[in-house]
Amino acid sequence: MNRFAELLDRLAYEPGRNNKLRLITGYFREVGDPDRGYALAALTGALSFKHAKPALIRDLIASRTDEVLFGLSYDYVGDLSETVALMWPKRSASSDESFPGHPSPPPSPTRGEGAQQYAALSASTTTNSDSQSDGGTSLTVPSPLRGGSGRGYRGRDASDALHPSNHNNPPPPTLTEVVTTLRTLGKTELPKQLERWLDELDETGRWALLKLVTGALRIGISARLAKTAAAALGDKDPHEVELIWPGLAPPYLDLFAWLEGRGEKPVNRDPAPFRPVMLAHAIDDTDFVALDPADYIAEWKWDGIRVQAVAGRDDRGHVTARLYSRTGEDITGSFPDLVPSLRLPGRDRRRASDPARGPRAELQRSPAAAQSQGGLAKADQGIPDPSARLRSARRR
Repeated sequence: MNRFAELLDRLAYEPGRNNKLRLITGYFREVGDPDRGYALAALTGALSFKHAKPALIRDLIASRTDEVLFGLSYDYVGDLSETVALMWPKRSASSDESFPGHPSPPPSPTRGEGAQQYAALSASTTTNSDSQSDGGTSLTVPSPLRGGSGRGYRGRDASDALHPSNHNNPPPPTLTEVVTTLRTLGKTELPKQLERWLDELDETGRWALLKLVTGALRIGISARLAKTAAAALGDKDPHEVELIWPGLAPPYLDLFAWLEGRGEKPVNRDPAPFRPVMLAHAIDDTDFVALDPADYIAEWKWDGIRVQAVAGRDDRGHVTARLYSRTGEDITGSFPDLVPSLRLPGRDRRRASDPARGPRAELQRSPAAAQSQGGLAKADQGIPDPSARLRSARRR
């Protein structure tokens, strides 16, 4: 959980796409299975927990803080996970213990009350060292996200000077342990477990945990970007990962084995998989010199979202139909009125071109995209394809 909290924290403050890719790929390279698989699932939105919902988080914070104060703070911050992570009050050791026989952990060394205590201790240490030679050192406070005892979990560090009796903190949970627990604990047991974790983690760790629980990461990472970072681990084309993705499940052991050259490429047996869409790319003014208008036809591009419709039959002959967004998200549930139409018998689009219109233009000009089998097969109703990009229709 420590490394995952660190990853989310850095991604939240990293604006550059390439830097985000390097951070995620580096995490996949350094963290082993199955933690990295569950991290990939979290980044792609593939994790969900039956009983761990935002309403539960609101109930927990309501039991620890003033309801009006939380409402005002939530309205100001605008993010449930961040608000709760910052407001969560630690229990006093005399009133409750996170685990039997283990006192509550010390406060974070860099934020809130803990930061004030550390600042006072640091000032005292610096004063005592003024009379020493240049070789003397003053107290330094480790970042909760880098090295030492930080990275989102309160462990044994300089706080021992302030809390000499707190040496029995339990080890931090791994991401796999957190995910497994959230999936298996019952509705009545889960609140107490979340409280224990929130009491043991510092602000960054609590924030990462709550992001995982709510599923709303909001750190500028799309599912496509996370898959691209995974593909970079094995120098694979992201389209290859996209094609096999619908047949995979967390923690993606087969996927990482293939990416690292330790196993065969997984086979996607989904009858209605997502296929990478063929995107439009702008051309420069200088490119017009080499273009002959007679080689092209044009269609209108309408405003709206781009959707890929896919239908196929499974091993038992049942028709499966889905609608995907351009990034591969399954949005079938958002358009229930369209799904029945996808199950109707289709028409063979390999027919000869209409002589009145001339050769039928294909989508995409790039050779790589021309080899892709993706694309949206539209009903022949004279409706312009909203995703159409012109490609030469000349046959040579």
